[in-house]
Parts: sequence; C-alpha cells; structure tokens
Amino acid sequence: MQHSPTACAHPAAPASTPSREIGHGGRGMSACQRGQTMLEFAVTATLVIVVNFALLQTSLIVVQQYGASQIARQTARWLAVRIDTTDSQVLTQARAFAVGLPGVDLSSSTAVTVNPSCTALSGGKCTGRSSGDAVTVTVTTPLAPVLFLPTTYGIAPFQVRFPTSLPAISYTVLLE
Repeated sequence: MQHSPTACAHPAAPASTPSREIGHGGRGMSACQRGQTMLEFAVTATLVIVVNFALLQTSLIVVQQYGASQIARQTARWLAVRIDTTDSQVLTQARAFAVGLPGVDLSSSTAVTVNPSCTALSGGKCTGRSSGDAVTVTVTTPLAPVLFLPTTYGIAPFQVRFPTSLPAISYTVLLE
C-alpha cells in the first residue's frame, strides 16, 4: 500500500528551489508549514493566556483569604485586651484593620461576628465576657469582588462549580 502525498506536497517544485526561498523571505517554508506554525502558535498562546488568567484568579482568592485571616486575628487580639467592647465597636475596629490590606472590603456583604457577643454594656461591662474566657472572632467574606472568571464550567449534567465565598475564618483568644 502506497501513501498518497499530502495536500501540501508540491512534487513539481522541490522545497529547495531558489524561487520558493526568495518568495518567502528566504526561509523556505511551504504554505502548509506556515499554516501549521500559525496553528501551533494559536493553541500555545491560548493555553498560556488561560493559565495566566487562572493563576491571577487564584492569587486574588489567596490574597482575599489572607486578608480575612489577618482581620480575624488582629481583631481578636485587639478584643482580648478590651473585654468591655460592644460588637459594633469591634466591627469598627475590624474595618480599621482592613484599611491597609489589599483586596479586602469590609462592606455590608462581609460579616464579622464575635462569640460571645456583647450588643450593649451593662454598668460599663459586657455581661457575657469575663477575664479568662475564650472569645472567637469570625470573618466571612464573599469572593464576588475578586472573581472575574466564570464559576460554572461544563454542560448541564457535567458541570463543575467553583465556590463564590470563602469558608468562615475564625480566631479564638483568651480574654485578659
């Protein structure tokens, strides 16, 4: 069985003829080879761009998680030495800690909760908190402000969904 020549083969003009080399900048590439090179470049460039976008998206999510964990930690440590602080004051302080962190927005969609909570002072003291007790500050932040890629991929029965919010990040300290 003989192999038939490919569609790009030109049996009448061998690849090394001077007329072919001059017509294509001296590189001696046939039209088929140029087409293959263009296709390889298009596939490679597409893959590189997709990987770069995925890396950028992942790094923005990591920065968001880092910021939320720093807010939880700093707020809990701040609260540890300020037992008699209401939850609204804790939220104000958490927003102050978020100012210097990249990518973190403590807007209405981000929740900062304290357990045990203290909505109001009674005689200048929080009744649910005393020295030596554990207090937990939890920060829940959505990923919507940093997501720019779709979160659902695939066709109906074979879909892959990525999360749109981080898990709650908690930090527990003992009150002094």
